[in-house]
Parts: sequence; C-alpha cells; structure tokens
Amino acid sequence: MARKEFKLPPVSPLMGSTQSVWRDTLAGLPIDAQFNTKKRITNGIINVTSPFRSYERNNILKKARKSWPKQLIFIVGHWRSGTTFLHNLMSQAEDATYVTTYQTVFPNFMGSQWLFRPVMKWVMPNRRPADNVKLNVDFPQEEEFALSAMNPHTYYRFMYFPKYYDRFYRESVTFETMSETDKAQFTRDYCDLVHMAHWNRPRDTMIIKNPVHTARMPYLAKEFPDAKFIHIHRNPYTVFRSSLKFFTKLLPTLWFEAVSDEFIQEMILDIYVRMYKDYYNSIEQLPDLNLYELKFEEFEQDPFGHLKDMYSSLDLGDFNASSAKFQDYLDLKKSYKKNVYAFPENLVEVVDERWGEYVDKWGYNVP
Repeated sequence: MARKEFKLPPVSPLMGSTQSVWRDTLAGLPIDAQFNTKKRITNGIINVTSPFRSYERNNILKKARKSWPKQLIFIVGHWRSGTTFLHNLMSQAEDATYVTTYQTVFPNFMGSQWLFRPVMKWVMPNRRPADNVKLNVDFPQEEEFALSAMNPHTYYRFMYFPKYYDRFYRESVTFETMSETDKAQFTRDYCDLVHMAHWNRPRDTMIIKNPVHTARMPYLAKEFPDAKFIHIHRNPYTVFRSSLKFFTKLLPTLWFEAVSDEFIQEMILDIYVRMYKDYYNSIEQLPDLNLYELKFEEFEQDPFGHLKDMYSSLDLGDFNASSAKFQDYLDLKKSYKKNVYAFPENLVEVVDERWGEYVDKWGYNVP
C-alpha cells in the first residue's frame, strides 16, 4: 500500500539516474551536512543497480529507438496553472501515450519495471502534498524529473539546489550558457526519453506536460517542427498563492541545500517573470507555431467543450473516438475539491508589483 503522507525516506529521486549523471549533477555544488545520509544512500542505490542500467542500455534502449509517436503535443504554462488537469484529461484519449510517474524516477529502468515499480508504489504517497491530487506510478507525469535522471543539464536541478536557480535557468532553459556539445547530448537524451515512453506505451499521440517548456519554445519548435502546443494560464494571484504552498512543501523533500521560505518566494516571483518574458518573445518570433491559448478559469467551466475546440483548432485527431473516456474522467473529477486561498493585502501588493503586467494582459482581478 502506498504511503498516505508525503514523507520520503532519506533518498533522492535521482536514485534512478546513471552514475555519470549523478556525479555531474552534484559536481561543485554544496551539500548541507544534514543531507549527507541522503547522498550516501542514493549513491549506494545507484551503484547497486548499475547492472540493470547496462541491460537497459544494451537491450531495451536499442529496441525503443525504433519507436516514435506520430504526433507530439506539448502542454506549457507556469506551475499551478492547471497543466496537470489538462494533461491528465488529454491522456485519456484512445491514442495517447505519455511519460508515466514511474518513468520520471526510473527512466533508465523501463525494462526492469517488474522489480522497481512495486518498490516505488510502496514508497510513493497517495496524493500530492499541496493540492491533494491523486498519485499513481502509472499516471501521466511531467518529464523534466525523468530527464534529470538522464542528463545533468536539466532545470529541475533547482529542486535539489534552489540557490542556483538563476544559473540553471540560463543554462538549461534558454541555453545561453550551455555548450553546443552539451546541448546536442541534451537533445539525444530528450529523444531517448520520448522513445522509451512510446516503447512503454505504444500509441500515436505523445502528450507532454512541462512548465519549463514555457520558456523553451524556440528549442522545441526547432527540434520538433511538427509539434503542437497548448498554453494554459491562470489568475496570477491564485498561481502565486498556490505556488508558495506547493514549493515550500515540495522542495524540502528534494533539496540537498536548504533555503528559507523568503528565498522560495523571491525565486517564484523571479522565475514567473522570466518565463513569461521568454514565452512571449518566443511566440512573436515563431508566427507559424501550432499554438492554442487557453484560460484556465474558462476551461474549468467547460472542459469538454474547450477540449473539443482544441482538437478541431490544432487538428489533433478524432475527438469522438475518445469523447466517452474524456467524459468519464470529468465525471470522476466532479468530487475533487480545490484548495481555497485567502488573499491578504500584502500578497496582492506583491503580485501587483511583480506580476501586474500579466494580471492586466489576461484581464484578471483579485479572486
């Protein structure tokens, strides 16, 4: 039975990474003394499981590289903007494939799920800590965590070392400081991730959800020119309040270097502005992008209708073939209760000052 509370054992999700990725991810970065046990246990697991990775590389990956979806759909938008709801809904489609939650932790052990999947199922909590969303090893999940176990140049390193979020952003999101050699390896690893997800669940349409991709549009458009994009945005006041709760609960379970709640707040405020500045600069430079813009509050009121329009606008396939599955999922979600937040004056002032441009751009008010 999965654990009820979001309390991980002293081991990092990087336990599913390769030895070289683990070494390079930590290289030169400080680790607080209280996390040395986590480091030692994670390192031990990576060493012990090395034979399984060799089997994967020499057997499973070769087969998987022959497998590729016919269609890539990227869901982008800042954390806490409704990307998970949209991702889960679209993944109900008959022809949908995706990166599973299992794959996000064990991307290098897809051929050894018989061993590692039950362990992960036992360790993993039933629900996410910040919003009570159900978790399951087979559910769709964003792939940046999986990529972190395959490549040392991914943005979710900031989850482990928050103080370096600026450095990681310039290197792994906008690629300003990443070498061409490392960028080429990043692309190869990303493609292998898609190959493995499709091999694991061979369907025509890959649904990918990743908030980081909001600022990676030029890279994605270049590498996957036929891809289609859905951007979902939500009231910035709600996003800020929800992000504070989400990251202040999540980061302490992952990091190797602790930071204060005040630091987390400033990080959230800064990343949001960077992300959307880069997003809007990108779409101005990419006028032919297959992009669908979606307002979460409108989508929430009529998800079925908006999804149908999305299928038509982006030519995603036969909506009717999966409409019953979409409706079944929406019926199950009717009992879900969202968090209700208070919006004190100081919070409103911070959002107005730092994110006011997007409050006005999207036509929002204080909830």
